[in-house]
Amino acid sequence: MKDHLLRNFLSFSGASVVIGVLGFMSAATGMFVDVNSSISVKWLLFLLLVLGTIIIILLKVIFDISSQNTIPDNFEKPFKSIASEGIFLIHRNENFATSIVVGGYIESDEIERLAYIAVVHHVQAKYIQIKVVKDMGLLTKLPSTTEELRNLTFRSVIPTDAIPLLTGTLTS
Repeated sequence: MKDHLLRNFLSFSGASVVIGVLGFMSAATGMFVDVNSSISVKWLLFLLLVLGTIIIILLKVIFDISSQNTIPDNFEKPFKSIASEGIFLIHRNENFATSIVVGGYIESDEIERLAYIAVVHHVQAKYIQIKVVKDMGLLTKLPSTTEELRNLTFRSVIPTDAIPLLTGTLTS
């Protein structure tokens, strides 16, 4: 974090902005204000310059830090399925860690219902394999077409009343 802040404060673009602001303020001051007549005008302009520069730099740093810390969604839609092995492929998501229990929800009439209890089977560089361990019987077969897969969503949580259904299924 400290390195990131120092990099932004001492970057080439940050230094050029500060030099540009200083030059503009100096030119505006020299053209419109008689700085020799009163010392308070010099100090006021100097403080405004320093305060403005600090505020701009801090706003830039806050914006950069906030844009880096985005929280991934806690759901993913599968884009491919291997019905013979009971595996779905989803895009990589940090909320789906290796070997966690996930729920596959099917959407019908704008209500999501638990269709599958699954585990994260394998995490690849770009994709995650989700393996079904318990079919809740809502669907007759595993979705395979893109239209069927659109209605299926995997979430990194399952309802608490589904936990007793897992007894003995994860160890086999």
